[in-house]
Amino acid sequence: MNLFHDLLAYASPLVLFVGTFVGIYWFKWLDRKSKWILIYLIVSLGIDIASRIVSTYNENNLIILPLYSVLELLIIASIYCHLGVKKMLLIPLTVLGAIYIVGEIVYIDSYNVKSFQSYAKIASSFVIVLLALQFFTQKLKSDKEISPELQRLNLVMLAYFALNLLLLLPINLMINQIATSIIYIWYAYLGATVLFYSYLSAFLWKNGKTRKQLHCG
Repeated sequence: MNLFHDLLAYASPLVLFVGTFVGIYWFKWLDRKSKWILIYLIVSLGIDIASRIVSTYNENNLIILPLYSVLELLIIASIYCHLGVKKMLLIPLTVLGAIYIVGEIVYIDSYNVKSFQSYAKIASSFVIVLLALQFFTQKLKSDKEISPELQRLNLVMLAYFALNLLLLLPINLMINQIATSIIYIWYAYLGATVLFYSYLSAFLWKNGKTRKQLHCG
């Protein structure tokens, strides 16, 4: 079980590193949404490394979760902005979500591990799910055909962040309890995260390669 845990724990930064390398390699050819995806992978990698460093020296990296959540929300919202989600919905949802998360950063005592309960990641995931659903709704009402590539991207976004809501809520509620079930839920979350990062890395590769071929003829 410890070996499985270690594999999952180190698979995430490894996939993020590969995705970052891929994005940088094809950077010249990436479109705007893909460049935001690259930024997301870079930020995620930086947060992952920072979290490990902080936990090594301080044994408490809880404050990093809400910090990552607000950055994640802002970056994913920027991706949906480039995908064409209406700003009259995107901006208020993003601002409200960010205000809530910043409020957690300011007011929640991250040094008290026993009483720590952050809903920042749940809040950011909830807003992103709403943005993904809005994207689907807009495209259904629009006469413009959406590419299969963007349909898959949005579907993956929707599936991953909806799964976040389902998995993180019980983890949050049982964070200070010793239960076998929470361990398996956490493994499921880590596995889903690795798959999500892998998909985004493959998306960058395909986007950069395809656009280069089109440009070069």
